Amino acid sequence: MIYVFGYGKHLTRLSKYAALINDDWGLAKFNDKERREIFEVLKDRHNITSTIISSQIPVDKWLDSIGNPTIADAVLDRLVHNTHMIAMKGESMRKMQSKAIWTTPTIRALHYAIGMNLL
Repeated sequence: MIYVFGYGKHLTRLSKYAALINDDWGLAKFNDKERREIFEVLKDRHNITSTIISSQIPVDKWLDSIGNPTIADAVLDRLVHNTHMIAMKGESMRKMQSKAIWTTPTIRALHYAIGMNLL
């Protein structure tokens, strides 16, 4: 959450960007102030500019993350109206890259040496 002098101007500015990207949507539950703020921003952006949401949370669980059913319904109406949804399946790239890094022969040997107290 961003708290700055001229907060209303900041929210207005967020409403006018050509594209607003919200990454990791819904990982933490919204409090009342956050619910109202996201609603205001999305209301001002609706059908005017683009909003991109990425989330590991399924869309049908977003209502729970937002909280208040009335505000959540209004927020979700604005997010899913005229939307292009891309659902991805499989493991995350970070997890796959992590596995690849830790399975190279050099790293395996280093991991073995550390485990055997050879270093």
